[in-house]
Amino acid sequence: MNLLVRQVWKGQELSVVDKIIHLMILLNSYLMKRFP
Repeated sequence: MNLLVRQVWKGQELSVVDKIIHLMILLNSYLMKRFP
């Protein structure tokens, strides 16, 4: 049971990191387009 909770927590953590990385990539490409 504890292992399952840990796996779910890891999955959530990963998705949060994924979202942050995705947002940073979007922001970076937006800034590159705005200020060449």
